[in-house]
Amino acid sequence: MRFIRQAQALGLSLKEIKAVLDLQRGGERPCDFVTSLLDQHLADIDRRIADLEALRETLQGARAQADQAAERGESAMICRIIEGAAPLDGNRTAGDARH
Repeated sequence: MRFIRQAQALGLSLKEIKAVLDLQRGGERPCDFVTSLLDQHLADIDRRIADLEALRETLQGARAQADQAAERGESAMICRIIEGAAPLDGNRTAGDARH
């Protein structure tokens, strides 16, 4: 049970943990497989961090545009940003940051 908890704490799914245990039960050393799984999880985390950073930049841009619009008395600017009418960084709108 401790092995399973530790593997889950490292982000391994139950399916991945089962594959590791199956390798071990079959007499193989699963270290290379586990290392590969960890590398895959690290790459996934790096992609998610990059996506979140891009989303953060997009949101900061939208917020800055909303502040500028408010200073000019244009209180509805943020709604146009969300609806996609006002590009935030050239080609992307707030909705594009999620993809």
